[in-house]
Amino acid sequence: MAHLLEMKNICKSFSGVSVLKNNHLELEAGEVHALLGENGAGKSTLIKILGGVYTKDSGQILVDGQEVEITGVESAKEHGIRIIHQELMLIPDMTISENIFIGQEPKTKAGTVDKKKMNEMAQGFLDSMHLDLKSTQFIRDLNIAQQQMVEIIRAISFGAKIIVMDEPTSSLTENEVDALFEAIKALKAKNVGIIYISHRMAELDAITDRITVMRDGEYIDTVVTKETTHDDLVALMVGRKLGDLYQKHENYSDDIILKVEKLASGKEVKNVDFELRRGEVLGFSGLVGSGRSETMECIFGLRHKDSGHIYIENKEVDIKNVKTAINAGIGLVPEDRKQSGIYPIQGIRFNATIEILDKFLKKGRYNSLQIKSQG
Repeated sequence: MAHLLEMKNICKSFSGVSVLKNNHLELEAGEVHALLGENGAGKSTLIKILGGVYTKDSGQILVDGQEVEITGVESAKEHGIRIIHQELMLIPDMTISENIFIGQEPKTKAGTVDKKKMNEMAQGFLDSMHLDLKSTQFIRDLNIAQQQMVEIIRAISFGAKIIVMDEPTSSLTENEVDALFEAIKALKAKNVGIIYISHRMAELDAITDRITVMRDGEYIDTVVTKETTHDDLVALMVGRKLGDLYQKHENYSDDIILKVEKLASGKEVKNVDFELRRGEVLGFSGLVGSGRSETMECIFGLRHKDSGHIYIENKEVDIKNVKTAINAGIGLVPEDRKQSGIYPIQGIRFNATIEILDKFLKKGRYNSLQIKSQG
């Protein structure tokens, strides 16, 4: 019996640099097949070839035993392939239902968009995933986790037989992950094949049937999930045993570089206290909505501080806005890097210099030579 999907000897290069070398992937109907590898292993490039974002240089793609040529995103959809990218592909100024049905809106007898039917169908999808959302809400008013769920619904709601999920739970709460896994089980029962990309080993144990490991752009091995261990998977990923993987070094000093006392901001941040030592990496853990991001936004001046104290090198600072935070030596890599961290329509030079523009101005004009020397 033919595989639902088979990718054979897939190769891809960019500007003469090989990023995929003779990659192989098989997917059966009703299977959840994990694609595992370190950052840069080639996972995203492989699925972008499957989804029509890139074209392969060589190799074969077979769907239900028949060789197909995927020349673009629409071509992939025609073969029943849908990709849920880690980077969200939603339109902020459109509603949930408009985003779900974009390009395939239900029509009235007069040929116009049947908004009532579209909203009702979208609401049914939301309710089936146990989401407390209205189909008429705008995407811009949703948090990242909610947007991720809309992206997932859009992909699974229209009869796809091959679905790729790229880190789908990265911004989801525990309840939303449970809802997603229930949706995946329902898709399996309908013989939909799912390629699942995640670095979370517990998720692979819970939801996948087999795991294919990639390393440095090459296929390494395919294993049955229940017949392998986490140590075995890591060894396949990195090419050596887990014991050789990482040795922790403690390089921090007793010098407290940042101290926060009883920080409060709105309902999300309440009496937060912590200290950060020079040379230390301090982790913050918690579920979505627990106030982690809001705490950092408050320290960076993106949120108003209701009360509390912030000390840098034992001196209290009054962070009124982002500029004062930057002047105090604080930087922020935001949760939503595409929306809040960069100017995507601008180039690298613009993004790299916009926050320190004064260093590249001479008599109110760009000093292009200074910019080039810094770049």
